[in-house]
Amino acid sequence: MTTYITGHKNPDTDATIAPILLAFVLENLYNIKATPILQGQPNKEVRYVFKHFAVNIPEIVTAYSPEDKFYIVDTSNPQELPDNIQEHEILGILDHHKLAGLTTKKPVLTYIMPYGCSATVILDYFEKNGGKIEDIPTDIQGLALSAILSDTLNLTSPTTTEYDKQYVQKLSALLNIDVDELANNMFEAKSDVSDLSGMDIITYDAKKYEFAGTPVYVAVFETVKPENVLAKYDEIYTALREFRKQNGFKHTLLFVVDILNQNAYYVRYCKRSDALIKKTFDVIKETDQYFKIPGVVSRKKQIVPPLEKQIAG
Repeated sequence: MTTYITGHKNPDTDATIAPILLAFVLENLYNIKATPILQGQPNKEVRYVFKHFAVNIPEIVTAYSPEDKFYIVDTSNPQELPDNIQEHEILGILDHHKLAGLTTKKPVLTYIMPYGCSATVILDYFEKNGGKIEDIPTDIQGLALSAILSDTLNLTSPTTTEYDKQYVQKLSALLNIDVDELANNMFEAKSDVSDLSGMDIITYDAKKYEFAGTPVYVAVFETVKPENVLAKYDEIYTALREFRKQNGFKHTLLFVVDILNQNAYYVRYCKRSDALIKKTFDVIKETDQYFKIPGVVSRKKQIVPPLEKQIAG
C-alpha cells in the first residue's frame, strides 16, 4: 500500500509542485509519508523551474493497487484525476478551485481556499497549523514561489489574492530572488513552441467541463509570444477538429493568453463555437484565424464562468 499525492492530468507548474510541497507539510506536521506523483508529462515551464532549483520532477504513475490511498491537490474534479480514483480511499483535498464532484468514503482533511494557487493554500495551511515558512528547505521554497508566479501570472491575474502576494514576498526575501526575472524566465520557457505540434498545443493545459449536459473542452496556452503560437494556426485548426471528433465535445476551445498585454486570442475553427464566443465575450478584433478578447487571462475566473452561464442559459 502506498499513499500518493497527485494533482490533475495535463499537469501545470502548480499541479506538479503542490504534491511536493504537501508531502513536506504532511511529514513535518503529522509524520505522514506520502509520495508526490504526476498524471502526465510536465511542460517546458515545469522543466525550467525544476532544473533551476535542482529538484527531480515527480514520477508519472498511472497504475495502482486497490489498497493505495490518495491526497488530492489543485482539483476536486474526478475527470481530471486517475480514472478509478473513486475506488480508492481519499485522505485529503487541498485546492483553490470550486468543488467539482469528488466524493470520499469517510471524513477527510479538506482545505479549499479561494487563493490564486494551490501552493498558496498549502503554505497557508502549514502556517495555520504551527509550521514556519523558513523551515521549508530552500529548494522547495523556490518551487512554491514558482508555482504562485505561474498560476497568478506574476501576480497580474484577477485570481491573485493578498495571500499570494504575501507568500511571494516572504519566499523571495528568504531566497533573495528577483521575482520578475524568475517569472520572465519561466514565461519565456513556456512560450517556446518550436517543437510543439498543434495537438501538443491544444492539450498542453486543458480541462474538461459539462455545462447543462453539454461537454466542453477548454484549453489555454499562456505565452509572452502569442504570435509564435498563432503562426501554427493550420496545425492547430486541424488538431481542434480532430480532437473534437475523436472525443465527442460539442465545443473544443483554445484560448491563447498574452501574459504581457493581458489579452486572449480565441482560435477559430468552427462556426458553432465561433458564435458561442461572440455571444459570450467582448471581441475587439476579428480575423479569419482568431478573435481578440481584451483583459481575459484567467480560465477559472474569466473564461469558464461566462461560458457556463451562456451555455446553461
